[in-house]
Amino acid sequence: MKRELLISREGPETRVALLEDGRLAELRIEYYGDRSLVGNIYKGRVENVLPGMQAAFVDIGLERNGFLEIGKLASSFHDPSSPGSRDTGPVSRLLRAGQEILVQVTRDATGVKGPRLSQTLGLAGRYLVYLPLGRGVHVSRRLGPAERERLRELCQGLALQKGGLIVRTAAQGADGDTLSRDLEFLLKVWGQVESRAADASAPTLVYAEADLAIRAVRDLPTSEPVTVLVDDPGLFRRLQSYLGAVIPDIGQGLRMWEGPPGLFAAFRVESALRQALLRRVDLPSGGYIVIDHTEALTVVDVNTGSYVGHKTLQQTTLKTNLEACREVARQLRLRDIGGIVVVDFIDLHLPEDREAVLRALREELGRDSSKAYVIGVSPLGLVEITRENTSREVRESVTVSCSRCRGSGRVLSLRTAVIAVKTRIRNLALTAAVGENGLDGPRDHGRSSSFLCVQIHPRVAAVLAGEPAWFEELKTLTGCMVLVEEADSDVDLDHVWVAGCG
Repeated sequence: MKRELLISREGPETRVALLEDGRLAELRIEYYGDRSLVGNIYKGRVENVLPGMQAAFVDIGLERNGFLEIGKLASSFHDPSSPGSRDTGPVSRLLRAGQEILVQVTRDATGVKGPRLSQTLGLAGRYLVYLPLGRGVHVSRRLGPAERERLRELCQGLALQKGGLIVRTAAQGADGDTLSRDLEFLLKVWGQVESRAADASAPTLVYAEADLAIRAVRDLPTSEPVTVLVDDPGLFRRLQSYLGAVIPDIGQGLRMWEGPPGLFAAFRVESALRQALLRRVDLPSGGYIVIDHTEALTVVDVNTGSYVGHKTLQQTTLKTNLEACREVARQLRLRDIGGIVVVDFIDLHLPEDREAVLRALREELGRDSSKAYVIGVSPLGLVEITRENTSREVRESVTVSCSRCRGSGRVLSLRTAVIAVKTRIRNLALTAAVGENGLDGPRDHGRSSSFLCVQIHPRVAAVLAGEPAWFEELKTLTGCMVLVEEADSDVDLDHVWVAGCG
């Protein structure tokens, strides 16, 4: 399988897209100042203990307190890798208001809920996760039995004085020296965390997880070659340094993208992102699925649509269901949907059809880097899935509640629309500069001899009016002066229409 990792930065936004055989498989978006907190370690202060919920709220210096349940307390674990091994004594015996503790964010805040916390701390490296308060060696279940045993023996021979280890899937084929270097790095980081925590007063951040770009390359599988394309020079140099020191095999595939067109435009990621926000997704044979989000779960409905088959109703429904299995698994990855997912397949009454669908669904979900489980078929014929998700879904990252329908729909946020419009204008200006699509050819960048007039939404135009430096940089880059006109306020926020050029 051909894999390409695209990393694009536009102002405060970083986007990472993973393509498999040219098709978008995963998409992650992060804004500067609004990064995911998952993996961050804080020295927090217990605000209040709730015996009725066997939990506590912890102040970690954010707008909302974090939620720490008893099962995530360090004192309640005999073995951090075995959640079933817990002391169920009263939480009030383990925590008290005002107590200062180290906690790690395991899930970002969502809706009205604050971040989820745990005292089962873990520092992730390329091949290992170090558990300062854990013990033993635990190997990824995605690896085969022989490889798991080999890696376990290697890790048991490492110089680990205290704590435990989780061996990641990426460690497949790694030798002892490679694992030792990874552990040495993690132990050094933990020493720094301990030192900061000892000197700091709660609430404060003592360890910040790597940003999206670093996490994306760090967590790439090494079983197959990967090409990494980056469109920001500063980010390219940082990744080059990181990969050269930590993952040289992936570093050899690092490339700088210098367009035009833009990186995401060249690989048609923008259009794929738009499709990932739609309720309806079409299937190859004419059927389709509909994805709806609720407060508690995500519901997927499978329909035959225009597909009427050729022989029997059973074959028609089975083919539609099998196509839906592939698309449901893909959409869960692409949209980063987590929690409970219920899929209403078509007529899963025959045992052989039910088994074929469940087998295909499990196989497709096996390609997902996040843990996803098919629970089974309910008495009503609904297939139940759970998928691990620690951060916000793509839909939540790039949309906001619609003010016109009072929250029953989603529209692009203003900041997302501004970035999309700026990207579109830059690509248009670059196209004009190289003389494509019948526009003028290259100009003398020292003169304002070409121009591009665009109409955009008034709210976006108001934001761009406060960024004259961006227009000057664009003119220097392309030799093209951009003139902005306000379109009608009823157009989409990311609307761009070329009113004239020359």
